[in-house]
Amino acid sequence: MKRKGRLNDREILRAFDLSQRIAVRLVSVNIRDAIKIALRFNIYAYDAYYLQCCLENKLPFISLDHRMCDIAESLEIKVVK
Repeated sequence: MKRKGRLNDREILRAFDLSQRIAVRLVSVNIRDAIKIALRFNIYAYDAYYLQCCLENKLPFISLDHRMCDIAESLEIKVVK
């Protein structure tokens, strides 16, 4: 974000500080099903893991990546933009 001129140093540090308030819970993900998503939509497995996590745990998908949001919606995952 800095290289693209979207955020300055202070804003980057503030964003990091805010991100530390987000509650995190580690969960298992069915890797085989995630890989199927990656293959179906020609996306990185890493991205597919997030989508699979949402499916398995009935969680919304949060992203600024429009393509990933479209894929999530096609999988009937609620998207928060």
